[in-house]
Amino acid sequence: MLCLWQIAQAQNTKRFDEQEYKSALKFNLLSPIVGAIAVNYENSLNNDASFIASASYFTGQIDNTTEPVRGFVASLEYRFYTGDEAMKGFYLQPYIRYQYFKDIQTKVDELSVPGVGLLAGYQYIFVKRIVFDMNFGPAYNFGKLNTPQNSYNQSDLKPMFRGYWMRGGVSVGFLF
Repeated sequence: MLCLWQIAQAQNTKRFDEQEYKSALKFNLLSPIVGAIAVNYENSLNNDASFIASASYFTGQIDNTTEPVRGFVASLEYRFYTGDEAMKGFYLQPYIRYQYFKDIQTKVDELSVPGVGLLAGYQYIFVKRIVFDMNFGPAYNFGKLNTPQNSYNQSDLKPMFRGYWMRGGVSVGFLF
């Protein structure tokens, strides 16, 4: 049996060090600048498409206000690669996203922001398992402010929460 297994393995053209990895875990390098930690998981569906789930946790201030805010962001994304190699090259990426923020001083002001958008970007794989990813594109957000004290109007929301805005990122991660 051992000899037959060795003969069968000899016919295998793909060596262990040439293994194709189907998943990547990436960390956004720009998110700490705005007070967030962002991570995304990419799973290759085939050579020209992948599915991405992203999440981030935010703590800080929004738009230079004095109130500290905490929140999270979650998105589902589908990536179309233009090349023939899985998870590598130029891509277009439509997505849906949900953001939630809460004022941690008053504990009553909440902001819910569903949104959609399209990113264009480039992903490069180097040193066999290290991934570098850059993207940028337009977004449209449908923010809704919930303030029991009526201290704000929906029209007070900035375009980043209600209307057209831009989204981008620079991520680094590893394949597995």
